[in-house]
Amino acid sequence: MAKRIEVLESQLPSYNRIKTPFYEELLQTVKIMTTPGKGLLAADESVGSCTKRFSGIGLENNAENRRLYRQLMIGATGFEKYISGVIFHEETLFQKLDNGLTFPEHCAKLGVVPGIKTDQGLHPLLEGAPGEEMTEGLDG
Repeated sequence: MAKRIEVLESQLPSYNRIKTPFYEELLQTVKIMTTPGKGLLAADESVGSCTKRFSGIGLENNAENRRLYRQLMIGATGFEKYISGVIFHEETLFQKLDNGLTFPEHCAKLGVVPGIKTDQGLHPLLEGAPGEEMTEGLDG
């Protein structure tokens, strides 16, 4: 592991100098999210992505069906045994399970790190090959 960190630090020199009062919290979050035997759940489908997913089974794409779909995943018994973190779509941050807890509250209660999708979708890569795209983030 030490060798991996050394390689990473050499490849990302600007990041190894970042100073933040949240350093210890970030380390703890990383430890949780990289728990051996667990993975991350990407529950960050946009409304458009859900349209594609639901149309194949004849399900109407509305807020309640998207909530129920996500609740199936994070509300599954034992979910926390296999999942260390969940990436949510903005809409999902405010949705609640049938028990009244928001999805992020439910995850945190189970020791699963809740997060949010921060990219703004694909856009043409101006200096790339024809048709090549990049993911645009919060920085625009």
